[in-house]
Amino acid sequence: MDPGRVSEYNSLLQDDLKLSDDVLISRCLKFGEVPRFVFIKSEELNTEDLDHAIASRNALKVISYAKSKSAVREDNYSHRVLQMVPSKTDFRTKFYFDFLSNHIAETIIDQLDQEILQKVSEFAVAHDGDDSGSTSVLRGKIYALLCHKWFSLPKQHNLVLCPLELKTVRFFRLTDIKAVENGVYYRPKSKTFGALDAFVFVDNACYDLQMTRNRDHGAPLNACIKWLEGVCIATDRLYFSFVVPNHLVHEFKKQSIGASSNSESKRPGPTAKVNQFITTLNVIGERGQYCNNPGLEDHVCRWSKW
Repeated sequence: MDPGRVSEYNSLLQDDLKLSDDVLISRCLKFGEVPRFVFIKSEELNTEDLDHAIASRNALKVISYAKSKSAVREDNYSHRVLQMVPSKTDFRTKFYFDFLSNHIAETIIDQLDQEILQKVSEFAVAHDGDDSGSTSVLRGKIYALLCHKWFSLPKQHNLVLCPLELKTVRFFRLTDIKAVENGVYYRPKSKTFGALDAFVFVDNACYDLQMTRNRDHGAPLNACIKWLEGVCIATDRLYFSFVVPNHLVHEFKKQSIGASSNSESKRPGPTAKVNQFITTLNVIGERGQYCNNPGLEDHVCRWSKW
């Protein structure tokens, strides 16, 4: 917004009602450069009206409306969201649509992102009515990807093992990692890695995450334990954590941890010292919450030990 436009807007007001340049620019960037939206109400009431207008239609409806090329009229779409801009060549018959501000556009795109994420999450977690199992592999992969997304989000969790932000490092083989960094989210590039889906080092402890939607999911950890010894992490400092949807928490049993994923090792050796945990994480809704107290049943995520 250029300085000349600021002066022009303020000239519309009496001297005792003029806004500071910073406030005026802020309101124009938020509500659009429409005088009646900038001046007639307090910013708080104006924000409420804008939020209501944005919530009245989802993002896909905005796209559909624009494609129909119908004129923006208050009875079929809010002037607070869209505007019609006349064509310079023929302003009487030609126009294009635009959002009133970048703030409005970004809000609607974020809304669309959340709506799509919600639908994908519901398919991954809440689609257990499919008894045939034909979609179980697909749902499992989606669930794991959503878990990775959620665990690596900054400032979205308060689980004590995680700092506020996690740098993500991808690797092909454990032997590629010669030295580990504190508070880094390590994730294998190959889904066939087998021993883990991700791990985090915090204060000389290794937290191993295995995302699964199955009620029985062992883990071949022998190779992982051998590598841990090489980077000077004791076996009893390995915390193996199964991450499952909330509805599986009461059915998920302590798993066999040995040479293979479907049977217990006859000679478990150091694997017997591995601490085993279960974490419930629902990827539906407001990105979830962590809870360190297993007794708080109303939280989205629970962390407990057998």
